[in-house]
Amino acid sequence: MKNLGAGLEGDDVRYFNRRLLEQTFPGYITDICDWRLRRVFTRIHHLGDADQRTALCLSGGGIRSATFSLGVLQGLARHDLLKQFHYLSTVSGGGYIGSWLSSWINRHPQGLSGVTEVLQKEQPETRIEPEPPPLRYLREYSNFLTPRLSFQSADVWSFIAIYLRNLIINWMVLIPLLLAAIGIPHIGVAVVQMQGGHPKLRDALLLIGFILIALSVSYSSGNRPSIGGAAASRFKFWQRRENQDSFLFYCLLPLVLAALLLGAYWAWLLQTNFSPIDLIPDWLPWREDLGWLPFVLFGIASYFLGWLIYLTGWRRIKPWELGIIFLTGPIGGWLLWLLAMKLLPAPTCVDCTNTNLYTSFVVPGFLLVFFLSVTVFVGLGSRAQKKRGAGRNFMLSEDDLEWFARFMGWLLIVIVCWSLIAPVVLLGPAVLKSFNVHKILAPFGGLTGLIAAWLGHSSATPANPEQAARAGWKTILLENALTVISFLFLLFLALELSLIFSDLVQWGTSFHPLPQLEETQWRVFVVSTLILLFLAFGLLMAKLINLNMFSLHAGYRNRLVRAYLGASHTPRKPNPFTGFDKDDNLRLQELRSKRLFHVVNTALNLVKGEKLAWQQRKAESFVFTPLHSGGLFVGFRRTPEYGGEQGVSLGTIATISGAAANSNMGYHSTSALVTFVLTLFNVRLGWWLGNPGVAGSFPARLRIADEAFYQLGYPNSAIYPILAEAFGLTDDRNSYVLLSDGGHFENLGLYEMVLRRCKTIVVVDAGQDGKCQFEDLGNALRKIRVDLGIPITFDEITIYSRERDVLGHYCALGQIEYGCVDGKAAKPGMLLYIKPAFYGDEPSDVYNYAQMNPDFPHESTVDQFFDEPQFESYRMLGSYIMNVIAGADGKPLSLQELLSKAEKYTNPIGANQSD
Repeated sequence: MKNLGAGLEGDDVRYFNRRLLEQTFPGYITDICDWRLRRVFTRIHHLGDADQRTALCLSGGGIRSATFSLGVLQGLARHDLLKQFHYLSTVSGGGYIGSWLSSWINRHPQGLSGVTEVLQKEQPETRIEPEPPPLRYLREYSNFLTPRLSFQSADVWSFIAIYLRNLIINWMVLIPLLLAAIGIPHIGVAVVQMQGGHPKLRDALLLIGFILIALSVSYSSGNRPSIGGAAASRFKFWQRRENQDSFLFYCLLPLVLAALLLGAYWAWLLQTNFSPIDLIPDWLPWREDLGWLPFVLFGIASYFLGWLIYLTGWRRIKPWELGIIFLTGPIGGWLLWLLAMKLLPAPTCVDCTNTNLYTSFVVPGFLLVFFLSVTVFVGLGSRAQKKRGAGRNFMLSEDDLEWFARFMGWLLIVIVCWSLIAPVVLLGPAVLKSFNVHKILAPFGGLTGLIAAWLGHSSATPANPEQAARAGWKTILLENALTVISFLFLLFLALELSLIFSDLVQWGTSFHPLPQLEETQWRVFVVSTLILLFLAFGLLMAKLINLNMFSLHAGYRNRLVRAYLGASHTPRKPNPFTGFDKDDNLRLQELRSKRLFHVVNTALNLVKGEKLAWQQRKAESFVFTPLHSGGLFVGFRRTPEYGGEQGVSLGTIATISGAAANSNMGYHSTSALVTFVLTLFNVRLGWWLGNPGVAGSFPARLRIADEAFYQLGYPNSAIYPILAEAFGLTDDRNSYVLLSDGGHFENLGLYEMVLRRCKTIVVVDAGQDGKCQFEDLGNALRKIRVDLGIPITFDEITIYSRERDVLGHYCALGQIEYGCVDGKAAKPGMLLYIKPAFYGDEPSDVYNYAQMNPDFPHESTVDQFFDEPQFESYRMLGSYIMNVIAGADGKPLSLQELLSKAEKYTNPIGANQSD
């Protein structure tokens, strides 16, 4: 340790010490990278007018947006405007063409100036192929996913093979884990069927169940808000154990375990012909009617023991609480007697139906008894009591009542879930076999799953509540059908997996190699072994499989890179069999010294976010730049250090930014059922990466010398990511974060440019918006005003849909009110908003295509298979719109002159008056 810092001097020593402190106290010391970024952020906000930043934003919208934006880029280049932007902010489809432009700029010897010069050339180098090679190449791959559209084409079958291969590999993780979960009710049945159990083991179940109930009562007594943290102040163990996770572990889990153990104890006891009356002394009168008495005494004892544990360590005695316990305990005990003797069927080794029913409802029944007991406790504790000199107050405060309400809510969650799932798992297979329909279950269930997965990412279903509110009856019907079909698929899946598990148990118990074990004991061994084998296999596969590699992402990325980044790669040396060239791709950090400075927008999914105000958006902004990657709220890391060796590639982040189809999709996420189905069918174009914040700064493999989570290119185990996807648990507090299409947060790329205080912003909005409802614009303006406090105002937007048959414009001008946050001295910014529209005076070929395709220029984003007329029509429309706004003469303009021309175009009367 003496020589650890040898050779370091001055700033190096200070930096080294800082990093050591950050690793030792990651939750308390701000990362030096974050501190440096804050300084940069402050300096940016204090730049003078001479250093005003400008930005070009290209929106999402798949290949439609990419192709339309290509025409806009050509128009900007003709007027020598591209060189005047500092930032290129792209989302999704805008990222396709943005990566095409950035890679071309990076590879061209003269950079942006050289690319602009090529795009400006009026006289082509050759008359046979007049377009520059990168543009000509792009035309060839307008259908970039499957360049040859034919069922005889290897491209189509390769894509199908990729999906099936990756689906099977992901199922090697998910299906074994689901089978292990399905086995839990089965092992309950096997344990209940054990013939009487060993007497000492049976008594141990009773004792442990009794202690677990006492522990739960003790926790609930000592952690009420009115106690004021007495438990934590007396015992270090309880410090920081008052949150929801601690409640689940120390209160709810013991109750569920107690229900399981006491259920098994009671089942074994009944098999010995036991009756509660046997415990009543013979000398008591009315002995035959006192079968409930042992249950009442058990209720009193368990509540009293829990109260004693709470009393001895946490606080002084309160007489009213002792009295309530002696009332609540007997009531709970009597309800337990009612459940055990009157409601639950008696389990036997012979009658499987009764045993399955008993196992299905003993846990929810026990928890319901506890729920009713808590209700009685709360009701009795709400009575006011008189205190000397202090008037009257309540035994339980209103905060206590809220605490118990949350407690009871969790009880209801377990009761409902167990009551729905366990009967399906245990009784479903027998019902299906009795009607002889189990053979058609798999194909029918598979069909419903495919339909649900297709509808889940189809543009025909509303993506969020706002779209649903504006939707027609057909769309609303589709949305409801999606939920119903997803539920049916999960029901069929549970039945099919339970059938498989039951058949395996039957096969395993068909031979008995250990004669020293009874048949019921051997059954417990078989079921337990199956659960452990499935669990071990699922965990092993999760550890071995690269979750990012075996999703839809890799196949999508390879084709996107080939089409858009390969366009400027010369000479290409593709593999003669696949047609792919690994050198088409670039590392994002390679663009750091180039202008335009590319900012790729993605969404960090927060389906289980902590901020209540973000429940609808379910995502936050996450950007990749050549210098840093991260987000305003989660933090940043240097791009060369983030997401793998040498950082992430341009192709990868362009694909993440365009990951429209994903199990978790920000504010496009619909229901938990649909999320689960999409995860199961491997509908994931997004990417799991380490958290750039504090949560991702720890060593990924528990050794100090290992890489931190944020430095990994994929999760070192797929367990958390795949379960977080399936159950909608994604957030920004774990070691890994799920990134997807930037449009799942904000589809214009405007948010991050306002954050960087750009004074002139040109936004190209080519999202699917046939009715011109401006959803993406409204979403961006809303989030910018809420998060950044900066309003953006438009006097009037005269861009119309084809349905209105009104001659409108292709752009609108807005004002960015930076002064609302930065002070009155801050000058407002200007926003030029460009959107495709069709009014009938477009070029003839565009007019012809529009007449043949009524949805033009807002055809479905699902259509990623453009042909030549479609590609040229969108490209030409973008180029034509720029001619309309900036002039067809190709005269060099400044950005200020472009804004003036746009104002004159949209408001000729007002512009003339100002002149």
